[in-house]
Amino acid sequence: MALEAVIFDMDGVLIDSVSSAHKARETLLAEHGLSMAVIPDPRGEDHRGASAKALLHAVEQHHGVSIDLDDFKQRAGHMIRQDLKDREQSADPGLVRFLEDLRAHGIACAITSSGAKNSVAFKLEILGIEHFFSAIVTADDVAAHKPDPASYFYTMGYLGVQPQNCLIIEDSLTGIEAAIASGARVAGFSKYNTKPETFDGLDLVASDWSELSYQKISQPAPTLYIMCGFPFAGKSTIARAMVEQLGVVRVALDDITTELGASADPAMVGSDEQWQHTHDVFYERIIQALQAGQSVVVDSVAYKRLHRNGLRKAARRFGARAVVVYVETTADTSKQRWITNRTTRQRPDVRDENYTSVTGNFEPPQADEATITVNNDMPLAEIIRKLAR
Repeated sequence: MALEAVIFDMDGVLIDSVSSAHKARETLLAEHGLSMAVIPDPRGEDHRGASAKALLHAVEQHHGVSIDLDDFKQRAGHMIRQDLKDREQSADPGLVRFLEDLRAHGIACAITSSGAKNSVAFKLEILGIEHFFSAIVTADDVAAHKPDPASYFYTMGYLGVQPQNCLIIEDSLTGIEAAIASGARVAGFSKYNTKPETFDGLDLVASDWSELSYQKISQPAPTLYIMCGFPFAGKSTIARAMVEQLGVVRVALDDITTELGASADPAMVGSDEQWQHTHDVFYERIIQALQAGQSVVVDSVAYKRLHRNGLRKAARRFGARAVVVYVETTADTSKQRWITNRTTRQRPDVRDENYTSVTGNFEPPQADEATITVNNDMPLAEIIRKLAR
C-alpha cells in the first residue's frame, strides 16, 4: 500500500523530554513516599510511555494512594517545562530535514501524544516545527490512552487515511503496542529512550533521524517469519504455501538435515559436530537471504524463547521485522502425527527423548512477542491471507 501519512509520538521521539518527565514524576511521587521503581509496570519501562492518568491509576491500585490527577499534571508540566528550558532543547536538524523530505513528497504528518494539550503545545513552541503537522492529537482528545490504539484511530480518521497507508514512529513499548494494534506500519525510534533491542516485530528501527528518509520508509521492510509450535503441528505445510503465495524464502532445518545427510538430533548420529554444522548452515542461509533484502520463513520448531530471540536479533541486524507465526495444535494431535510419521517417513524422525523434551519444555510466544496465531482448523488460504496483512 502507498504511504500517505506519518504519525509521530511526541515525548522521546520529536523531543528529548522523557528524562524530564521521569524526574518530575519522581519528585511528585516522593511527596507520598513513593518512587517509580515501586510501581509495577508490565512493560518494564517505569511507566515512561504511560499517561499521567495511567500512572496514578497504577499508584492507587498497587499502593492505595490517591493523587489528584489535575494537580499532578499541572505541577509535573511546570517542572518539565522548566527542565526543557534549562537544557535549551531545540529541534534536531535531522528531524527537520526528514519533515521537509516528507512534505516535498506530499506525505501528511501528524502528532499523537499521551501528553496534555498545553504540554504538547509548549514543546512544539520550543521546537518550532508545528507548521509541519496537519493534525495534533493529545490525551485531551480521546478517553482511552496508549496502549489502547484509540488515539491513533482518531488521528487517522482526522487525516482521512487507512492504517495500511500510515507509518507510526514510537519510542516506548506502550506506544508501540498501541501503534501495532492500529494496523499501521511501525518504526521504533531509540535515540532518546528505549533500547533498540526491545523493538520486535517492527517494520523499521532507527536510532537517529539521519537513518530515516522518504525513500527508506516508503519501501516495506523484509520480514523474518519465525514458525513456532509443537513438532508435527503443520508448520512446514504453511511455510511451503508462504513460498508459493507470498514469495518468501523458506529455510527449513529438516531440509538441510536431509541435504547434509545428517540429523538435527545429535543422539541419532553420535556427533555433536554434525549437529552443529547442520545448525550453522541453517543460520547462514537465513542471514544470506536477509542480507539480500528478502523476506524469510524460518521453518523449525522454535520451541524456546531463547531460540526466537536469536532469530529476532538477526532480523534487527539487517533491518527486517520479526514475526512469530504460532501454529496452535493440541498435544494429542502432535503426538499422533509423530507416531504416524514413523511409518510414512515423510520427514526425519524425532527420537522419543527429544520429542518429550521439546513438548515438555515448550514455551508459547508471550504477549511482548509480535505474534500471528493460526491453527489447524483454519483453511490454508485464510492463514495466508492473515499472514499477508
